[in-house]
Amino acid sequence: MIFLDAFGARNVPAHLTTREFLQAVRKALKPEGVVIGNVWSGEFNPLYGAMVRTYYDVFDAVRVVPVHGAGNRMVLALPRAGSLATDQLSKLGSALSLRKGFSFDLASWTADELPQEQNDIRAARVLRDPPPQ
Repeated sequence: MIFLDAFGARNVPAHLTTREFLQAVRKALKPEGVVIGNVWSGEFNPLYGAMVRTYYDVFDAVRVVPVHGAGNRMVLALPRAGSLATDQLSKLGSALSLRKGFSFDLASWTADELPQEQNDIRAARVLRDPPPQ
């Protein structure tokens, strides 16, 4: 698992949002791994749609779930085609929470999907590194 959490509500490091960066993350991930990006939602982050669209461009399976009581989203991304179905994620989340001794159950994060955001995300641009000078 690679967990990306370098994004503030008012400060998004541009070099950590691009297609090229996510391709490097994907390359570092084991085939059975998952990338989890903690991203501020569009209410706080004007790059939100483009950031999520870039995950869809790089990874074979992506799911976005809200963090209850917060203004951010968890972007779950797989480097392989596969299902990110709610029941499967709930089982994996509970098992990981138990194994790692978390004080919360990750399964609760997987209950809601955000289908209303999908059209905005599909229309967003893919973020890229600037061309070399």
